[in-house]
Amino acid sequence: MRKSVILLLCFAILGAGLAGCGNSNATDKTDTTKKADTAVQDEKAYFTPNWSDEWKGLKSQVLLVTVVKRDNANIKTSDIKDEGIVRIKLRTQNTSEQTMQTFLNEAKLTIGKSEYKISKERSTNIEPAIDKGRSVEAILMFYVPTLKSAKNIDTAKLEWTVSTEADKAKVNDTNSKKYQVDLKLSGK
Repeated sequence: MRKSVILLLCFAILGAGLAGCGNSNATDKTDTTKKADTAVQDEKAYFTPNWSDEWKGLKSQVLLVTVVKRDNANIKTSDIKDEGIVRIKLRTQNTSEQTMQTFLNEAKLTIGKSEYKISKERSTNIEPAIDKGRSVEAILMFYVPTLKSAKNIDTAKLEWTVSTEADKAKVNDTNSKKYQVDLKLSGK
């Protein structure tokens, strides 16, 4: 009988301890939610340009353009000090019988009179060679030092070259095509 009472007492103490743990977790979740609601947000705008082209079996298509106006608080805590980021998602598909070159690693973006080079470190899948039958979705990242608003860019021009020639020094008008794509980046 004495062992039963001690065992019952242990279960009661253990149950009370676990119930107390559950209450503190519920409070923590509420506090976290409140902090997330007051976090500083960047201004973002998304655009889906209607652009695609095919050259000698290489299909290219701009899928999405994201423009970000970074908040000053986020700039201060980041290693990147530019106010604006333009992120372009581009799909290329090689339906030809040879390896094609995209040279996306040399892409340029022009906004107004200013030209911006691609960030090779932050972009993905920008290697020039695309083997036959292969499809690649590249993310092109461009950093804009000053940007008033993510929704305030009327047009931007994306430039890059595609070619059947792997050696950039041998690229000419007959074995390549230079793209200059106007991207409408406003609701106007």
